[in-house]
Amino acid sequence: MPTIKISAAMPELPRNPPPIYKLSMWNRTRERELLNLWGKLKWEQRRTDVGSARLSLVVFSAGSNDLIIHRIAGAFRFRDRNRWMVDDGSDLKFSDEEAIGIGREYLDRYDLLPSESRFLRVSRLHVATGEINGKRGGDHRVIDAGVIFQRTIDGTPVYGQGGKVVVYLNHEGNMTCLDKIWRPLDSVYREVKELYPPQHAIDEATRLWKRQHVWKAEVKKVLFGYHELGWDERQRYMQPAFIVLATLTGPDERVKVNAFHVTAAAVNHMGRIIPPLKKMPPPKPRQEQERSSAARR
Repeated sequence: MPTIKISAAMPELPRNPPPIYKLSMWNRTRERELLNLWGKLKWEQRRTDVGSARLSLVVFSAGSNDLIIHRIAGAFRFRDRNRWMVDDGSDLKFSDEEAIGIGREYLDRYDLLPSESRFLRVSRLHVATGEINGKRGGDHRVIDAGVIFQRTIDGTPVYGQGGKVVVYLNHEGNMTCLDKIWRPLDSVYREVKELYPPQHAIDEATRLWKRQHVWKAEVKKVLFGYHELGWDERQRYMQPAFIVLATLTGPDERVKVNAFHVTAAAVNHMGRIIPPLKKMPPPKPRQEQERSSAARR
């Protein structure tokens, strides 16, 4: 059993638990609406990939612009291949507040920011020159800013890779890419009468970590909200969840990794929220690892 240290305060749970929603499926009508947002561009379908039950996407192109639609997730990316995350030697100077304002303007222009959302953060892509022949280059620049907005449902935040809109800006404040993973709600599928206590999520995570041969775990934060999956993952329901954020340590204490575990918060939940992880084999003792390494040499 891993040693568990809890350094996080437990989240305050709502008096009236949020319901479980059924999600609506992607359809071609929404696809046409997206194409019409950039109506001046003459789109051509470049390819459609259906690699497995979890992956289905279509790519439309017009010049250097791509519209990549992930049908299973109801998500899309609009990008300019010639400008998105391209280092042209420029340096982005405007502040986070200015970036937020510009990002909102673009989302309002295309009506892509639902009212039930909140600003999350601004990310910046940094480039720098290292040492060459012992001399430091001294070149450090920002070439891209990503303005990220987070989804909320009736005031409850949505965590995970999904539930996000991101506007990428270059140094001139031009939009070079726009990502949106935002599965549309269909209807309330089930009312939630009772929630588990947050300790239930830690207990569930502890059982998983034991199977993964984790030696120590420090729980840094426990969040309550909905959880939405990412680009190419099928999801039928949006249901309340606990998200446990922790730092995990192996048996020799040399390796530490940040990890998260998602557990359904509703007692009458609809099953797993994220797909199960593959079971990892137990790590070899250090002496055995050293003998194996010596034999290879």
